Parts: sequence; structure tokens; C-alpha cells
Amino acid sequence: AAIVVFASTNPYLLLETEKVAEDFEYQSYWVREGLPGIQMDFGWRWLFLFALRYGAGLGVCAFALVGAWALLKRQNPTGAQSPNASLFAKLHSYFSGRETFWCCLVIVVLMSIPLLRSKLLFFRYVLLFMPVLCAFAAVGVDEMARRVPAAWRSSMLLGGVAVCILDPAIRISRTGFLLSELDTRTEAKQWIEEHIPPNTPLGSHSTYYYGKPQLAYGYSFPDARLAECGSNPNECLEWVIIDEHPVRMFSPELTPEEKSALATRYDRVYDVHPVREGGYRTGLYDPSDAFYVPIASGADVIRPGTTLSIYRRKGGVGTR
Repeated sequence: AAIVVFASTNPYLLLETEKVAEDFEYQSYWVREGLPGIQMDFGWRWLFLFALRYGAGLGVCAFALVGAWALLKRQNPTGAQSPNASLFAKLHSYFSGRETFWCCLVIVVLMSIPLLRSKLLFFRYVLLFMPVLCAFAAVGVDEMARRVPAAWRSSMLLGGVAVCILDPAIRISRTGFLLSELDTRTEAKQWIEEHIPPNTPLGSHSTYYYGKPQLAYGYSFPDARLAECGSNPNECLEWVIIDEHPVRMFSPELTPEEKSALATRYDRVYDVHPVREGGYRTGLYDPSDAFYVPIASGADVIRPGTTLSIYRRKGGVGTR
């Protein structure tokens, strides 16, 4: 049904069939092979130890397991089978026991199969599971409240809800705080526009722009060929900008040749860091996505962005 709806509302599929096939094959390649430079777990380890762990939180996952077990063991209310039962009672009866468990299980399995086989995975894909997880977690909190004395049930319900939202709430507030701070790329952009004349090419070691400043018109990022620069000074641009970050796909590590070229041909004149001085806990990031705020474990991260270093060729002329 989903395929029929999608096809019927997208004339692009019929008007540009060759382009559709080309785009499908392009995307399928990354699904099969994965993105370059990515070091991450796939399959069950990605889904349970990363996506669900940090996407839904341990509290939601724990109560969802309790709720799934409760639905599997729960018998449907017999009173709702009466001919005089209301429509609401009949619906509540049908969706309050094993039928709900098996329906949700089928949904989860169908959503999990492509993710478990894919090598193109983003943290945001966990949103697919959130409706089922939250429904199961609600049943789990209710089930735990049923098992305590009546005087404690309200406290149990409130406590269960608090456990479910505590972990995500802490990380959401942390993310909001970091996003309110000045991004390192913005700070580097300001420095470049104040110290480097317009229409100046800025060399770099990678062709990805996500980790670099979004500069005004006139600046450019040609290939610096840093490795060749070490042996041939004519290949050296006057200015080079290097971005470093745990998301290695967009900010790859320097090769030994590039490090040697920087050390012998350039002086570092500026750098800015997203981590406080002396800090080492750089955070847990989605390795496939250019989102420069940690998902978790970023106690030393004080702002979004990459570590940016600007180098100037030795003996360069003065800046404005």
C-alpha cells in the first residue's frame, strides 16, 4: 500500500524513469557498500547498542521490554465481548492484549530488516521505532504500577515516566545549550574575512565543505595538494585551512605526507576548538552525519563545530 501511494503521488517516477533508475542505483550502491572513511558498527550492534540506546534512552527501552512482555501475557477483557459493549470497549479489548503485541512486533521486524542489512545508516532512523517503543513503554509503566499497593500507584506512574524522559531530557538540554553557542566555523569565518583578502584561494586536505567555514563570495577551496607541496614549493598555496573532527568522513585524518608538508612549508597562525582547553571527552557523534553536536558523552565539548587550523606559507606577505 505504501508503494502504491508513493508511486501515485510522484509523477517524477513516470516522467523521468531513466533518472529514477539512475538515482536508485546510486543510492543502492551506498546502501550496499557504505560511506567512505566510516568506522562504525552495523546490524544488530548499531540498532541496539547505538541507535536505540541513545535515540530512545535506556529508560524507554527498559519499560518497553516490560510492556511487550505484559501484552504478550495479558488476556483480553472478557466483558467487552458482550453484545451490549460499546465500540470503545471492543476496540480497547482488541488492542489490549496479544494482538497488539504481535501487530507491533510485525511492524518492528519489517522496519528492522532493511536497517540490519544496510551500510548507510543515520542516527535519525531510530525515529521509525519511537511510536512502538513509546506505546510499549507506556504499557510497561502501567504494568509496574499495577503490581504495587494502591497507595503507591500514582508515585509509581510518575516515577516510571520520569525514568523514561530523564536521559533524553538531559541530552536535549545539553544539545540546546551547545547550539546556542558560537560555532567554530562561524568564528573561523570571521577571522578569515578580517585577515585574508577576498578572492584568495584557501587550500585544504579534503574536498568536503561541511566541516569548513561557509565563506563569502570570492573565497574558494581548491585542492591544495599538500602531499606534493612538501616536495614542490610551487604547489603550495599561501593559505591552508585544516578541519579535524571525530566524524572522519568529512574531516579525514592528515596523511604523513600532508603533516610533513604543513610542518616544513607552513606556520599555523590561527586555530579554534570545540572542546575546552585540556579536555579530551570529545563526545559520541553520528559517524555518518555532518552534525557537529555530540549525541552523548560530550562533557568537554563547549560549542558546535570542528577543530579548525589556518596555516600560512612560510615567508608569505602581510595580510590586510
